[in-house]
Amino acid sequence: MSEPIIQVRRARRTYQSQAGPVHALADVNLDVAAGERVAIVGRSGCGKSTLLNLLGGLDRPSGGSVKVGGTELGNMREGALARWRRETVGIIFQFFQLLPTLTIGENVILPMELAKKGRPRQRREKALQLLDRVGLADLVDRFPKTLSGGEQQRVAIARALANDPKVVLADEPTGNLDSHTAGVVLDILWGLSDEGCTVIMVTHERTDKMPIDQVIRMSDGRFLDQPIEAAERLKAS
Repeated sequence: MSEPIIQVRRARRTYQSQAGPVHALADVNLDVAAGERVAIVGRSGCGKSTLLNLLGGLDRPSGGSVKVGGTELGNMREGALARWRRETVGIIFQFFQLLPTLTIGENVILPMELAKKGRPRQRREKALQLLDRVGLADLVDRFPKTLSGGEQQRVAIARALANDPKVVLADEPTGNLDSHTAGVVLDILWGLSDEGCTVIMVTHERTDKMPIDQVIRMSDGRFLDQPIEAAERLKAS
């Protein structure tokens, strides 16, 4: 059996506040296989985004181990961590985080430029291919402010795929979308796993009918139970 693409062992994240230490994560363990679809659920402030930030190398654990794609993230230098992040993970934010002064195409091209992948013409061609995949190739030269929320989120997905990541991390990607548009975005994300990409999503949406492999329920920085295999739960319902 191959090694999981994500291995988390007794990971902790503690922040200092005026009132004392805040334990955002407390000794969590997680294994995720390549190509799996994982949903992380729980109330606001329970540690969902903190876990996602650790998996994406946007934050570091206070203790324990976080390994993604065979790389231990906790002790990496900042420069090496930034390079690893550009090459390994694609991150989708709830509020899109598109750069308003860049066109849609330039937003998708930017990760390729930072990673020094390909020549300018090749980057433009790949950006068009990715935007076509999310149904927005005809908007390549428009600016983010001219797009709807759902369109901006689809651009954010295209940008997250620019460097062919092994893992896609999505932090409430449907939180600001209507139900129809949310369904379109989720269909795109699920399609990624069919191609071998691992998709981990923080969500407040109902997960009982989603085609996911693990549901992780969190409260107060801990997993409430072992990850639930969604397929087995549906069979039992």
